[in-house]
Amino acid sequence: MRGIATTIALGKITITPYYSRVWNDANFSVVDSLNIEDIEDFSSFYLSGYHRTENELAKKRNTLMQTYGANVQYAKRNFTLGLTYNAIELNKKIAPDEKIYNRYYDRGNHFKKIGLYYDYYWGNFNIYGESSFDGNGAMANVHGIITSFGKILDVNLFYRNYSKDFTTLQSNGIGESSVNRNEEGVYIGGILKFSKKISLMGYYDIFRFPWARYLAESPSVGNEYLLELDYKPNKRTLLYVRLRQETKAKNIDGYAEAVQGTFTRRNLRFHSDYATNEFVQFKTRVEFTTYTGPLKMVQGSVILQDVSIKSLIPKTSFIGRLALFTIDDFDARIYAYESDLPYSYSIPAFLNSGGRVYFMARYSVKKGLDLWVRAARTYYTNQDTFGNGNDLINQPNKTNFSILIKWSF
Repeated sequence: MRGIATTIALGKITITPYYSRVWNDANFSVVDSLNIEDIEDFSSFYLSGYHRTENELAKKRNTLMQTYGANVQYAKRNFTLGLTYNAIELNKKIAPDEKIYNRYYDRGNHFKKIGLYYDYYWGNFNIYGESSFDGNGAMANVHGIITSFGKILDVNLFYRNYSKDFTTLQSNGIGESSVNRNEEGVYIGGILKFSKKISLMGYYDIFRFPWARYLAESPSVGNEYLLELDYKPNKRTLLYVRLRQETKAKNIDGYAEAVQGTFTRRNLRFHSDYATNEFVQFKTRVEFTTYTGPLKMVQGSVILQDVSIKSLIPKTSFIGRLALFTIDDFDARIYAYESDLPYSYSIPAFLNSGGRVYFMARYSVKKGLDLWVRAARTYYTNQDTFGNGNDLINQPNKTNFSILIKWSF
């Protein structure tokens, strides 16, 4: 966002009005005019940030979004109650191509929402939640309770219900889907501490989709669970094993008409995190995945080694990784978080067979002035090219290099 906001305090009440005006990138379904300004509708926002080709440049800053509203909050020791009003105006209308699954997607150029939220502490209990209504009367709810049973067990019970036609622009609630629409679910998670060294954490989430969604053209249900056993023998060492399984309905490939089947993804991870001293730290991980369903069974594996060095050389820190992977199919992909430059993030998906290496170094030139350098390279051993379309490279590897200078004053 780009704009202005302020908070006014009146005793236990705070009022925060805000206004934002920013040009966004957007995709157009059909370009039937030589002048992009003449097009009144766009299909979706363009989020990659790339402006490398004529087609990508045509998407750059072509849609104006104005956001305004206010938050009023009352806070008293262990109780918080708030009300938020949010309005969005676009100079063009959102008009996605008509599909069964996107019938209730955001459409138009004026959107309004109002939400009431609360947060209450009572002893070992924390009760929280929010109810939100959009301009069309659709509703979204999130409500939960967190409690501790002494020092041994912590539990979180969470319920969510997002109407199939709820406006999702600038919403960010917890859910199975990437947008807060067409979903209802119950989540229970917790951590059981057997001792200072051993703990078991996990969750179970059951959900349903009242309407069709992408790659599933009818209502469906699913569930997901995770179990992780942690062992911390000392302050410098952490070992854990994690099992995660997710089951969802999805269209089965190969049929002329949409036929759904149940597909299951399983991940098994072994991880160790250990420091030889206060300067050097190592992380080792081995992870396996399988994806099974009607007419399909694929798998993948990855092994990675991280090393982190801090202050061994004055004013300098270093982190690096070497990863080797074998992945049968996109559905068996494995994600792994990477350290990145400030204000950036990297969570690549491992695909095909090959390896990936990256390193990042930081040097403090002087107080307030820092330099970061990062290089990453991915290579494949089972194909002769990398990428496709305009991103096609006629060799099986790709290298990225980044540099950032930060001056604080």
